Amino acid sequence: MSILIWILIFCLGVATVLDLKFKAVPSVFLTGILFVVLVLRVDNLVFGVLACLLMLIVYDNDKQRTGVADFKVVAIIGLLVPTVQAFFSFAIVFVLLQVLYVGIIRQFANFDGEIPFLPCLYATFIGLVVSGVLI
Repeated sequence: MSILIWILIFCLGVATVLDLKFKAVPSVFLTGILFVVLVLRVDNLVFGVLACLLMLIVYDNDKQRTGVADFKVVAIIGLLVPTVQAFFSFAIVFVLLQVLYVGIIRQFANFDGEIPFLPCLYATFIGLVVSGVLI
């Protein structure tokens, strides 16, 4: 596993804790991470854009309750995707976890407000790292 992945595990973990606690993440923090990942993985730009389009579908499906931070984290994960097959793995894991996460909270907890979404994205990221999809 590369040093970049280890740094992202830490940084996205911090962002997730901030999102859970304050329902906000400093924009400059995630933008800085996004910039570094883009510089290091510019060859994966197509996957970053596709990941953002996938996030746009989630955004529209959840009545536009996700924030800019969620798009930045999805772009970061997308930039780490090395192949088309890995992108489809990412898309499947992301959509399944999103449906479960949002569905459980909205249906069973009977909650209709803003949900911190970074925990779902962090779980997706960790799952992809552990399974070896992201290298």
